[in-house]
Formats: sequence, C-alpha cells, structure tokens
Amino acid sequence: MATQTSNPKINQNTGFTLVEVIIGLVVCAVLASMIVTFMSSSHFMDNPVGETLRDSFSIYSIMEEIRLEYDSNATMTLATLKAKINNKDYGIYNVTYNKYVSCNASLTTAFTADNSTQDTLFVTISDPDQSEIKVSNIFFQ
Repeated sequence: MATQTSNPKINQNTGFTLVEVIIGLVVCAVLASMIVTFMSSSHFMDNPVGETLRDSFSIYSIMEEIRLEYDSNATMTLATLKAKINNKDYGIYNVTYNKYVSCNASLTTAFTADNSTQDTLFVTISDPDQSEIKVSNIFFQ
C-alpha cells in the first residue's frame, strides 16, 4: 500500500504580501512624478502648439479683414490702404513689407519694389510675438 507523504511546499500560499504591493505602488508613484516633472519642464513648454496656432490664426484673420475691407469698398485707393496698414488700423501686427511692386514676368516672375507704378501693392504682416509667422497678399487697383 502506498502512503502519501505531505509536501510542505504545496500547502504554502503564493502571491504578494501587502507590504510588497505598497512598496511597488510607491516606486511607481515616484517614477510617475519624475516623468511628469520632466515632461512639463520649460524645455517642452517654450512654444506650445496651441499658442502658435492661435497666433497664426490671428495674423491670418487680420489679413482677411484687410482684404475684405479693400474688396468691399470700391472707393478705397491703394494709397489709402497702404496708409491704413502702416497705421495698424486693423489690429496688433508688424508690417514686414508694404510697398508698390511690379512683376517682370519675362525674366524672373518675381515682384520688385517699384514706386513709379502704383497699381499693385504687396503686403506682408507678421505676428508681433513670433516674427516667423507671416501672411502676404497682393492688392490690385
């Protein structure tokens, strides 16, 4: 007849103790706080995407306002428009370029400053905080 011997390892409970679980949670919390601190540092928050998008939309809206006023006012001349842009009548922006131009399509198709003809005005405005955000438009008489 075979006798059964009891194995003491089989009767032991397996799993984590409460102390081991608490230590694991503390280690995870410390690591999570370090990651959050690193991700929210000034290195990553210098120029948030939302701020750049807002500034781009703001400058684009100002240019659209300028264009709509010029298109809807048949009596406005380019000289009046140029003066209003230089006076910053349309909001907060920097005037990067606001000159009469002519196009030499036979040579380079580039616009060059030309004060003799005042039938084409080339305007570029930029955001006062971020000068790399620019919007341009060409106005014809």
